[in-house]
Amino acid sequence: MAPDADAGKSIKRADPFAPLTSEQLAVGEGHDVYVESIGRPDGIPAVYLHGGPGSGCQPDHRRLFDPERFHAVLFDQRGAGRSRPKGRREANTLPHLIADMEMIREKFGFQRWMVVGGSWGATLALAYAQAHPDRVSGIVLRATFLGTSEEIENGFLKVLPRFYPGLYHDFMSVLPEGERAQPLQAYFRRILDSNPDVHVPAARAWGETERILSEHTPNRTRLDLSTLNSSRNIPTTPFMEAHYFANDCFMKPDQLIAEAAKLAGVPGIIVQGRYDLLCPPATSHALAAMWQEAEIRFVEGAGHTLYDPGVRDAVMKAIADMASQVSKIGSKKMPIAGKGMLLTSMNIDAEHEAEFNRWYDREHLEERVAIDGFLEARRYVAHEADPKYLSLYSTETFEVLDSPAYRTALANQTAWSKANIARFKNMIRAVARITISRGTGRGAALGVVRLRPPSGGEDKLRVALGEQLDPAQLDGIISVHLIESDPALSKPITDDPSASDPGASDWFVLIDATDVGALPAAMLRFSGNIALKPLAISSGSYRLMWDLAKSDIGG
Repeated sequence: MAPDADAGKSIKRADPFAPLTSEQLAVGEGHDVYVESIGRPDGIPAVYLHGGPGSGCQPDHRRLFDPERFHAVLFDQRGAGRSRPKGRREANTLPHLIADMEMIREKFGFQRWMVVGGSWGATLALAYAQAHPDRVSGIVLRATFLGTSEEIENGFLKVLPRFYPGLYHDFMSVLPEGERAQPLQAYFRRILDSNPDVHVPAARAWGETERILSEHTPNRTRLDLSTLNSSRNIPTTPFMEAHYFANDCFMKPDQLIAEAAKLAGVPGIIVQGRYDLLCPPATSHALAAMWQEAEIRFVEGAGHTLYDPGVRDAVMKAIADMASQVSKIGSKKMPIAGKGMLLTSMNIDAEHEAEFNRWYDREHLEERVAIDGFLEARRYVAHEADPKYLSLYSTETFEVLDSPAYRTALANQTAWSKANIARFKNMIRAVARITISRGTGRGAALGVVRLRPPSGGEDKLRVALGEQLDPAQLDGIISVHLIESDPALSKPITDDPSASDPGASDWFVLIDATDVGALPAAMLRFSGNIALKPLAISSGSYRLMWDLAKSDIGG
């Protein structure tokens, strides 16, 4: 991450919110996305995600970010705002937008960035963070929308007639009587119809109704039916909304709640208008219940829009507070460095053990830590465990463990490495994501509990484990962690590559302790837990032999 603002000198400009850069970025499939950046090049990386879908970023959105503190990127999503072709819906889905964000992040050279979004922007922010949690330093949301048909139905078919019965009558009157049984689907079909006589009045009615629902005190509460057929200044957002909403926002049912556990470890602030009729407080509450690092901040007397009284100020404060939190986290030495981990464990016959340890200590550990993206390694010997030897390698990101640099190292082992690897017995090799890491340091002893998650039950298991992974509740425990193996990459290098491995998807709970005597009680929380015991494959305790950081070898 780039340093905080006071780490460098600011660039004095007449308008501090004027773009540092702006361009049309070719993202593929015939789409060019408008991208601009503001602030200072050495500022805290951040990205702003506009709503809609289809609305585009506005100049005022730049002012949500302190230009003396941030290097913020704003972009108009495919088909929106200044992006071209304007309004194009082909090759325009949520996965496309997530891929565009990754392209933009890589273009700016950000390792991680703060993600900020409201309404549909909150949907995209959550979907992106769940797809790429390693790339997100923090999240600020306003008016949380989870992209479900239930939320849209609640707003237009339940809230609307209850709070604005006259407006609801106007809204329904635009549809022929035969289409009113399923009004939302009828609106989507009409808005997407190629005939202007069909789509113009539907788009105007939808857009104006949505605007009224978004404001706590709208200036009018009825549709002007006489102007619906006008072809002047047709709103563009309803067309992109109809495209996304008719396709369930290109997500699985309840995807963002079901996969909320992927946000573990990512701090979040949710700004919530108390009287938001489109994205009510219940939605934020449901999300925060599944994302323990999230804080909800209510704005009393406000609805959905950024410009209801108090909302904009609350969003700006949330962004500033998240920046402070991100900076604090970034400067703090975490229990396990990085986001990826390689766990290896093996036995070795006694006749080769001295040679094996000499190789590990004189060549292998340093060779691995020197690979680009590797941060540190720790080596252990069993106290009560099998296999006898275990090593942990931390990497900046999970992707490092499938990088060209690492693959090259695997393909070009030294003669000494080949001789020792050929002698491994009962090898375990887990290429994993660090999904939970809590505590304040590393211990002299390590407890390891191996779990086999049930197919389809991974999210529930992650939540259940999260409730147990609290080092403060256990004497002698320094930190606790969860790593989740990637089945495609987690194979012992001594095995036949084509052979199946039922343990390739296993998870490992790692418990750092001051001494091995503190580990049994801690491990019992997992291996002895009634709900978790059937999933436990093995457990054991190890003593730290030594560790090696990148800084120790000058890498």
